[in-house]
Amino acid sequence: MERARLRALAVLLVTTCAACVSYSDVRFAPTIQNAELQDGPEVQARVAVAWRGIEERDGVFEFRLRCRVENPRAQPFTLAPAEFELVDGSLVSLGLARVEGMPAAVEGGAEATFDLGFPVPGGRTPDDFDLSALELRVSFEGGRWRWSTSYQRAYPVYGPDPWWGPSFAFGVGVSSCHH
Repeated sequence: MERARLRALAVLLVTTCAACVSYSDVRFAPTIQNAELQDGPEVQARVAVAWRGIEERDGVFEFRLRCRVENPRAQPFTLAPAEFELVDGSLVSLGLARVEGMPAAVEGGAEATFDLGFPVPGGRTPDDFDLSALELRVSFEGGRWRWSTSYQRAYPVYGPDPWWGPSFAFGVGVSSCHH
């Protein structure tokens, strides 16, 4: 009797924990990427994109980023139509972003912050993708402004390595801007 109760408890724990997949330890470096969008020597806008993590929303995993666009000029900087695509380390596209709160333009001297969500397509999980790196491809004003940036997977280092001494981590990000 007691053995059957323990077996039922074990089955319950295994099935419950199998459904509790977490991606809170998935991190990318650098955490924030910046770019200046220039037309000749004049800065038209400054863009910053921050990695926010992988979240589950309504049973679908979603890669989350936050974007801020600053307009240092007096004239509005047009964003729409805008497109955001996320590509994994094997150059497989996760598709286009679901954009939350992006205005059509950023007024002169102002800034706008909005969120990007990339739902994992077709009942897949983040484990189905090459998470060694991510590339975000951005297009503003119907392709007039193009920018891309890369994130490298950052793995946690737990204390000093007894064989090699203290551990240090270093990450490099590359971005490009096309006009």
